[in-house]
Amino acid sequence: MSKNIFGKHNSSLIVLTLMILGIKSIGRYELSKYLNQSIAKTRSLLNLLVNQNIATTSGKSSGKKGTSLTESGNKLYRDLSKHFQLYINPDLGVLINDLIPEDRSYSILFFNSDITKVTGLYERDLAVRNGAEGSVTLIKINNSWQFPDGFDISNSLSETFEVSKLFNSCIIVFSREISDSCVGAIAVAEYHLYEEIINILSDYF
Repeated sequence: MSKNIFGKHNSSLIVLTLMILGIKSIGRYELSKYLNQSIAKTRSLLNLLVNQNIATTSGKSSGKKGTSLTESGNKLYRDLSKHFQLYINPDLGVLINDLIPEDRSYSILFFNSDITKVTGLYERDLAVRNGAEGSVTLIKINNSWQFPDGFDISNSLSETFEVSKLFNSCIIVFSREISDSCVGAIAVAEYHLYEEIINILSDYF
């Protein structure tokens, strides 16, 4: 996880929360499972987003009724999504599915980076240090997805990868717990895009 820059919350948790809220409205109980945080800390994080007019609750409590992004929050989500996108448990394609152990949750992070710096080894180690079991890394060269060693697998991928036209790198992080795969993926995003992410967040906090 990244260093603390937003009071008692760090940027990794804020980014992961924004990515999830960008997908759907969610209550703090369910969100806490994605974040691997206590209900109290999740509530505090959501209160921060509400106070910054980034999120809004649909009732007195965000526990059951859920929290969603405001207009400002959706703009923040779109700004971040220009640099990376997170998908949770989407279809991967036969070849990638064969590389992931059964009964694992996984997250896909699409992002832009200098592909000469995307080796798959450091990304995997970073994801594992943040709780994941492992990862699979892909890079895109001449509009074809391949492993960093050059093996092209574009024809074996699912439609999920068709949304990735803006991005040249991808990491699929897997673990038994969905929170570990999500946190591991965001750790990789912050490693490659830390300055971009912090600059965007700074406009809203």
